[in-house]
Amino acid sequence: MSDQHHRPGWLRKSTEAGGTGSVAIAGNNHAPVSTNVFMGDWFPLLQAYLDPSSLDAQLNSESFVGRKWLFDEIDKFITANPNGYFVIEADAGMGKTAFAHQLAKRGKHASHFSCLDWRARSSESAIRNISAQLIAAWNLTELVPQGMLPPGSDRPSWLWQVLSAAAARRDKIDPAYPLVLVIDAFDDAEAPRAGTMPFGLPPNLPPRVFVVATTRTGTSLPALRQPYRTRLLEAGSAANEWDMERYLRSQLAQPWLTELLDTSRTNVEMFSRQLLERCSGVWIYLAYVLSEIRYGLRDLRDVVDLPTDLDGYYAQNIDVLSQSENWLTWYLPLLATLGVAAEPLNGTQLAKFASIEHPEHIRRFLFTRFRPFCDVTSNPDNEEKFFLYHRSLVEFLSGDSKGSELSGNQGLKAELRRAKRIANARICDHFSHVWGEASEYYPVLGNELALAELENGYAVRHIVHHLDQAGRQEDIEAIISSRRQHRNLWYEAHDRIDDWDGYLRDVQLARRAMRATTDTALESGVSAPTLGTECRYALLLSSITSQTAQIPLPLLEALVSTETWSGRHVLEHIRRINDRTERATSYIHVIPYLTGPHRLLACHEALAASTGIGNPEIRANTLISLVPLVPRTQKALVLEKAHETGVIQPWEYLIETLTAYCGKIDENLFSAIFDIIRQVSEEKNLAPCSP
Repeated sequence: MSDQHHRPGWLRKSTEAGGTGSVAIAGNNHAPVSTNVFMGDWFPLLQAYLDPSSLDAQLNSESFVGRKWLFDEIDKFITANPNGYFVIEADAGMGKTAFAHQLAKRGKHASHFSCLDWRARSSESAIRNISAQLIAAWNLTELVPQGMLPPGSDRPSWLWQVLSAAAARRDKIDPAYPLVLVIDAFDDAEAPRAGTMPFGLPPNLPPRVFVVATTRTGTSLPALRQPYRTRLLEAGSAANEWDMERYLRSQLAQPWLTELLDTSRTNVEMFSRQLLERCSGVWIYLAYVLSEIRYGLRDLRDVVDLPTDLDGYYAQNIDVLSQSENWLTWYLPLLATLGVAAEPLNGTQLAKFASIEHPEHIRRFLFTRFRPFCDVTSNPDNEEKFFLYHRSLVEFLSGDSKGSELSGNQGLKAELRRAKRIANARICDHFSHVWGEASEYYPVLGNELALAELENGYAVRHIVHHLDQAGRQEDIEAIISSRRQHRNLWYEAHDRIDDWDGYLRDVQLARRAMRATTDTALESGVSAPTLGTECRYALLLSSITSQTAQIPLPLLEALVSTETWSGRHVLEHIRRINDRTERATSYIHVIPYLTGPHRLLACHEALAASTGIGNPEIRANTLISLVPLVPRTQKALVLEKAHETGVIQPWEYLIETLTAYCGKIDENLFSAIFDIIRQVSEEKNLAPCSP
């Protein structure tokens, strides 16, 4: 793909609707609240994209070695077939995600990685993410008026439409170019609907469109159609063992390991052979052991005593902890909390959520004994936050790993399963102690909304997820329906932490759960009392746009200029404005008060909204008003878009002259010149200027 088919950064999602009408939104099916509703769910394109760049550090991409044979097989499949799926099957820890990330980067292909976010496992998220990348890469702006994905853009039929449009555009630009999607972890996707592939992908693809996907061994793909190929990556295969041996040789050349081998007078060949034998071709296992050695947690001579499978390796490490007198008091609660955490947590948060009295023990443990299994990230304030490195360990700690029934670990796994349920419930209870009971609509939170900021807003962002995992569906219904003086408390809680989109996600999660319950009842031929609740969730989603889009421009300007609303808050509000002209005008009014990334993002979105205005005169005037506000490097592009309307032909030469000089003229001088041009009343009588 050429460099022009780039994928810019996108933001997170929201929902919109169009049309007017009056409906009643019942909180918990009584005490209705009347509101105007825009029908249909419009979705900002910029918020659909999930940026995979964070995987570079997590997967140590610079150290990637091998798999040339697999790259070659994929190329041969694409060359030999008109379209189709190339599915890579492998067990946990075989490097599927690392390979998929390398493939996507090397070919600049559209991709989807469910490991980026727990919400990315849904087909809706995947369809929108893939669509956003294809629309940006192939300039399919006709599909997204004013940068908005239309209603139904989370359905498989929409993805087929985008794939077909991208293929048609490709045929005009470069017919020989294969359009490739890289999709990681089919097994991680929600159960697909009948007749579709995971993540909403179509069973049959347009001409010269290919999907390269990874999945766990044994994943059922009944909708897979010819042409396709499945490639099993076996840990004991010669190709995999050769790649792993090459990788180990590259690591043995690292100064820290070379020095350690020399100091201990270890035979390098024997060490390599023993380590490769024990890891049995499982890449994450090898990475763990090398980390243990690097951090001084395992002696080089102990390699021979390692188990021969990943499940056994986890069990060995956890079993050692379970023999400690601290196992029930803080090792088990800590590990279970790390396993269920929805985002990285700092030591204090882990202590609170796991009910551990001494937070300093947690940091010491995670930075020493558990360092190979736990990664750490820092925010701008250098606050350390911890998360488990690999999904296979999350599965083991949940008691859901698929190790041998004869391994002797079944008792430990049962204990871990109980700990997982308790950990989700404990997190919910931690916040209930402060907010009041969920079944009572969090009464303390209702009286003191500032408590929404507790633990940096973690509960507001994720407690619905934890309630779902704990099986507390009634509590989910209660908090989403909770009211405060006839206003939705849970919506206001998200509003308090500038997370409007989070409220939408919570309602969508609850709606999906209700939809599944309703579908099960209808398929069984019995009544579905949850249908009313499902419809109410749909109305809640639609009502948000109508409530927030009615703020007049002077008030909006005042909210951002006085910093009553943050930059993120005001941008989320503007994205929900359904009218194209009104949205572009709103951006133009608030841009002067924004700074840093929020200003740059507002300029980008303002341009997208302006170019989608149907009336050429209004579009031209809006773009002209935007020119003085955008960065210098974007002025030429905005002027060009204004020129393309055909409305400003009489002073075309002035536009071209300013376009030529806009990168050199001082910002203030440029604005002054442009104001003068706009005031000229007899443009046609002016003589052309030479650049």
